[in-house]
Amino acid sequence: MYDFEEITFLASLKRTSDAWSEIFDVSMYKELVLFLDITAQGAYTDETLDIEVYSYDPASGKYIKIDNFTQVTADKSGGFQDIKIISSGLGSKIKVKAAMAGTSTDYTFSIGGVAKRE
Repeated sequence: MYDFEEITFLASLKRTSDAWSEIFDVSMYKELVLFLDITAQGAYTDETLDIEVYSYDPASGKYIKIDNFTQVTADKSGGFQDIKIISSGLGSKIKVKAAMAGTSTDYTFSIGGVAKRE
């Protein structure tokens, strides 16, 4: 049986520039299931949204990218969801970055997660 914690990295909100989540302690967990939910995108088809997952490296004192969602491109105004499961390299602390590019970026989205331990 799993114990788990629900985490909201970035709540559903319209964003027009890059955004970082808070840092979360995941040291007691073995697996993280991330949920990306895009509910709206702006008018330009050259807009992209990358969701990157970073884990803290205590040796260097830096956050290292351990995973990412496939780059979201083209119009997703009808809605778009994706799930990512991270079961290795989770580390003790984690944060998420939403990186946007394009003519005039405009996404409404959320990133949530469920951290599981055995």
